[in-house]
Amino acid sequence: MGDVLYHPAPLTGEPSVPSWEGVGGSRPPPQAQYVMGHDDRERRRLALQASILNPFTEQLLRRAGISTGMHVLDLGCGIGEVSLMAARLVGRHGAVTAIDIDETALATAADRAREQALGNLKFVQGSIDQYDPGCAFDAVIGRHILIHSRDPLAILSKAYEWLSQAGVAVFQEYDFSTVHSTYPPCRLRDRLMAVFRDFFGTMTQGNIGTRLLHLLLEAGFRAPDCRVEYPMDGGADSPFYEWIVESFRSIAPRAVAVGFVKESEFNIDALEQQLRQEAASRNASIPGPTMVGCFARKP
Repeated sequence: MGDVLYHPAPLTGEPSVPSWEGVGGSRPPPQAQYVMGHDDRERRRLALQASILNPFTEQLLRRAGISTGMHVLDLGCGIGEVSLMAARLVGRHGAVTAIDIDETALATAADRAREQALGNLKFVQGSIDQYDPGCAFDAVIGRHILIHSRDPLAILSKAYEWLSQAGVAVFQEYDFSTVHSTYPPCRLRDRLMAVFRDFFGTMTQGNIGTRLLHLLLEAGFRAPDCRVEYPMDGGADSPFYEWIVESFRSIAPRAVAVGFVKESEFNIDALEQQLRQEAASRNASIPGPTMVGCFARKP
């Protein structure tokens, strides 16, 4: 496979300097269709989303036992939010390998690792389908990766193979089959969430969160520990409005093309302010999308 690697400096306590090395071969096709795109605006949206979701993810990783000295594989790492989090948890005596199809996102992740002096990271550019780590890991983790995969069970089965005995798989996924309304009702936000529900339910594995426990058992794991949760916010200063609008912007062209929304239904440039005014004027509670976090061990 055509890998691009970021090699960490030795764990000496000195800041690491990332270097990139191209390994022969052509770039493989993505393991699935990522419907949100791969441009700079999408990477910024991912960073905004992470600022909201990271506390939930870190709590999940800690509950799953990700800790000092472990060797961790992060699937679909994007700009490295979960990879960096895992690297801090495993410390200088542990290591994190992170894989993604988006080379530009990986470059951003490597820059961030360097800025944070995290020398225990390796980034690999390529397809999960074709990845062969050549070693066993203590944990395989992923956030919002299975929802975009063609075959989630195949990925979880690979995770099972890549784990050492008693290793743990940790996944956190959206579930758009359950969308909670605002209170008091906010017509605009609830309409946008209905578009997300219909779009992700058709174009992706939209109910993957609910399926996680079943799929982990099918892949051979035992006794999955699962929790359903989502952030909730409100008020004039909430980052939710930008998050919702930028998420909608990412899917809008495809949502229009397949008929989930009319091109004239929303003024996307005014949408953030409209959401803000609608919710703030009602002191509304705004639930985020439902997420399911699961972890399970290899027997």
